[in-house]
Amino acid sequence: MRRLFLAAAAILAVCCSSKEALTRKAEADYAIPIRKGEPYWNVYAKKFTYAPAFGFEKVEGAAEYRYTVRQNGSEVASFKSSTPNDDLGRIWKLIPPGKTTLTVTALNSRGDSLSLAGTREFVRDFPFRGDFEGPAKSYRQTALDACRFIHNMPSTRHWQESELPDMSYPFNSYVCKIVGATVRIECLVAREIPELHDEAMKAALGAGRYMASLAQPEGSPLAGWPPTYGEVPEDGDTYVSKVQAGNGAKMMVLEASVAGEAFLDLFDATGDSLWLERSLAVARTYARIQYEDGSWPIRVNLATGESLSHFRLWPAHALKYLRRFESQYGIKEFEQTRLKAEKYITEVALPRFDLSGMFEDSMWDDFPSYMNLTNFTASPYAAYLLTAEKPSKLDVSNAYDLIRLSEDQFVHWDKFDGVNAFPPYVCEQYFYEEPIDSSIADVCDGYLSLYEYNGDKLAQKSSG
Repeated sequence: MRRLFLAAAAILAVCCSSKEALTRKAEADYAIPIRKGEPYWNVYAKKFTYAPAFGFEKVEGAAEYRYTVRQNGSEVASFKSSTPNDDLGRIWKLIPPGKTTLTVTALNSRGDSLSLAGTREFVRDFPFRGDFEGPAKSYRQTALDACRFIHNMPSTRHWQESELPDMSYPFNSYVCKIVGATVRIECLVAREIPELHDEAMKAALGAGRYMASLAQPEGSPLAGWPPTYGEVPEDGDTYVSKVQAGNGAKMMVLEASVAGEAFLDLFDATGDSLWLERSLAVARTYARIQYEDGSWPIRVNLATGESLSHFRLWPAHALKYLRRFESQYGIKEFEQTRLKAEKYITEVALPRFDLSGMFEDSMWDDFPSYMNLTNFTASPYAAYLLTAEKPSKLDVSNAYDLIRLSEDQFVHWDKFDGVNAFPPYVCEQYFYEEPIDSSIADVCDGYLSLYEYNGDKLAQKSSG
């Protein structure tokens, strides 16, 4: 039930017993840049909560560089540095939230201007303050209320009497992602709300059997995997149907882990080993299609298993799923698969720090690196690292960077005039700058994992 608690905690702000101390701590943290230096991950970033550093080139003959920050045409702060790509940490707290322009001017040895080394426009976003109101109800009750709402949706109740989806709810087209999540929610309802146990298990089993009926057969390239897409929505002009029309024969590799976890939840709820075997089949395909370097493709052809993109997966959810076999059931079969993937992320993906989106409606190959960053890849992997049995110092350092990036680029602690949102809120990706509930939960999961790891009070309050 942890994830639902996180989602509830993200929506409700918390009281802070030491508001001033936490505000000062946050202010000090914001002066420290995230991954300063090459590669410059922030080339397409529009807003910053942490002091940025930009990759401006050196100017021949320059003795030093003058950094000037302006808002509304007036100078706010300035300093000089020996390099054109210094960070703004020393003046960051002097810059109020708002639209900001930075210019970096090359100076000769006499202090005269030579030329412009670089300029950048961005939003200096609001910092965390530590003075949010307390929750209207307990986090557990909020989570249970959310469970009841999902349980009572007509499209969810439909599964109690059918092993076919109610396609008046178009998102049932997403087999692994939505039908799998429905199984997981209903198993949770059955466990946590006794009076709904029988209804919830009927729905969970109906949805689970539907997924199982669509699983790729033994011996096929993606054996055991239900597809990303299933039935076409009744309204053929929905957004979902349009996405499906362009992607129906494709499989999102990450989403098979949702089905795998759903099968494990059904095994836990029923004790029926058939569900465990179905989940093992999903996990074994992950092991079989893993590349030698430890990575996975993002998207493949459902029938052939052929990769459809040169980009590689950020596999936080898949690795959490594979680790569950070890931690919960003592099954070590996938340990080496998991370790190979962790090695790839640590040695290849994290140094690049390209947290680009992996959404089925995004054409990643058409865009350069860093153009569509997202917390969907960053914060869940931070949580995965921090919840390991013994995280290494490097793991913890990487987790900090991923959590800070998620806040820096996607968390908004307050809103500017004209923004229709209730702060604090979290956006999903550069290409879709809207408050998204699952992004709130993902970012909170990272904060809470950090707090559980080392007792960081600021992380605890941020997760609320």
